[in-house]
Amino acid sequence: MKQQFLHEHHNRQEKASKPDYRKEMIERGRSEPSTATSRLIAKALAKREAELESELLAAIGEGRLSMAGMTGKVGKVEARICFKKDTIQQWRKRRFFHCGRVLKLGWPLEHFAKINVLPPVEQSTKQAFDALKGMAERDMEKISTAIMNGTVRYTRLSDCWTIPFVEWECSGVECDEIKK
Repeated sequence: MKQQFLHEHHNRQEKASKPDYRKEMIERGRSEPSTATSRLIAKALAKREAELESELLAAIGEGRLSMAGMTGKVGKVEARICFKKDTIQQWRKRRFFHCGRVLKLGWPLEHFAKINVLPPVEQSTKQAFDALKGMAERDMEKISTAIMNGTVRYTRLSDCWTIPFVEWECSGVECDEIKK
């Protein structure tokens, strides 16, 4: 029995003298996936995207689904352009904010004044309206360009619903915020 305790005591001493390997593992972290693995993952994702796209276009072609104004047999390129144009139309309906003022593209001066609690007949209201409208139109132009240069992706919401969305990136927007 004494021999066993002595053996355990030596083990504890040995552990105490060794450096903690876990600290080194935490600092180092996991290694990056290899290029071969990355290529396989990218290939599988591209195949899945292509399957979802063909399913969606087949549903539109068969008349089971109408999306972004498309009906009947539609080509991939035409469908992608329609999805992008539909995304642009959705963004045109948003509100543009700057310096505490809000504007939707298409609002007349009177509605802008009413929403922002400004007197509609004053010159300062017209100047604020024109400045924000110009800013919003320039931002919308940048956003539209970014969307048209973006990539159409597909996601599956449930077993039968495939939804297209446009992946895009835009910088240099003048307005403080853009909301639905």
